[in-house]
Amino acid sequence: MALRSMNADATIRKGIPAVGDALLEQKKNVSLLQWRVAFRKRRRATGSRETHCPHCTLTAMDRKTEKCAGVFYLVNYIGADLGNCIRPISLLPIPSKIYESLLLLRILPLVEQHKIIPDHQFGFRRKHATVDQIHRLINEIDKSFESKEYCASVFLDISQAFDRVWHEGLLFKIKSSLPNYICQILESFIQNRRFVVQHGEALSRLCDINAGVPQGSVLGPLLYLIYTSDLPTSDCITTGTFADDTAILASHQDPAEASKSYRMALTIF
Repeated sequence: MALRSMNADATIRKGIPAVGDALLEQKKNVSLLQWRVAFRKRRRATGSRETHCPHCTLTAMDRKTEKCAGVFYLVNYIGADLGNCIRPISLLPIPSKIYESLLLLRILPLVEQHKIIPDHQFGFRRKHATVDQIHRLINEIDKSFESKEYCASVFLDISQAFDRVWHEGLLFKIKSSLPNYICQILESFIQNRRFVVQHGEALSRLCDINAGVPQGSVLGPLLYLIYTSDLPTSDCITTGTFADDTAILASHQDPAEASKSYRMALTIF
């Protein structure tokens, strides 16, 4: 979101006299994230214990403010392909996370009541740990060995799964399983989101987010589970999922038939 310095210049300069002067000289429209970064730099430079940014009160009434994420990035390792070494970190406003936590308390009972999340999904669920899913799969393999059968398996991992969620498809699944008032809130939460990338002192322009669930959000994991809740299954295979990781097991006395079963499952994914 951008603020017109013509109307807010005097108020901002009165509240933060040592912050933002250079930004206002460079351009007339100053984004909220730029002011937040400048305010934090002032606190570090002056040793101030000030916890309130006056500029935030000027924009608190704009709902779009809380839908803008600041993206920083870390380099995981040094390699030939720099694009694969960079891990983006998304920082969301704290008031937005508080609201999401309250909303999650209302949505989870409905999700459990309507059994939206399938039983084979163990990710981001209470009383469903990673080790529980591992024991479940190992138990299936042990039963195959005891029955003198071959157990063929394939393990899948979706690259950048949370960033690839199709908004229209997610909203369609939400509307088909949750009450209308929840659908309207989630639709407002998902759509019209924006982000800005910071590298050192430089800030990119505001960009729209056209796909994916918000990284670092409270509702993001649940929205992804709803989006993948209709993963196809079959009686001849055992499916195990943990968030975006999927394991498919197929058992048969003939190894060729076992491999054929999981290959058929892959074709309907």
